[in-house]
Amino acid sequence: MTPYQLLGGEAVLRPLVEDFVRRMVGDAMIGYLFRGVDHPNLVERELELTARFLGADRAYQGRPIKEAHARHRILGGQFDRRTQLLRETLRDYDVPPDVQQVWISHVERLRSQITAEKSGECAD
Repeated sequence: MTPYQLLGGEAVLRPLVEDFVRRMVGDAMIGYLFRGVDHPNLVERELELTARFLGADRAYQGRPIKEAHARHRILGGQFDRRTQLLRETLRDYDVPPDVQQVWISHVERLRSQITAEKSGECAD
């Protein structure tokens, strides 16, 4: 069984992703990054990407991740904030721990394509 199936497929993934995008867009720390962004399109791209890496037979129609984020200087702390919002959303939707692990691990593997910073922590 794939993580997508364990999650509950589209019936669970769509409302979860819609909520996650609402949280990002409304967030005091990172919401400004989404000004002028087509939010329904963002939901669809996020949904496609997530469904795909969770094991659904679904194509991702968006631009390559690095290209999609190139016009923004995304800091490590901003990336970490997005990840925290994702963790909270996954928790609130009672996503099984194994699926959460797959999801968060995938997000972390994308870090270098989105930001040059390892994390938002201050260096000594």
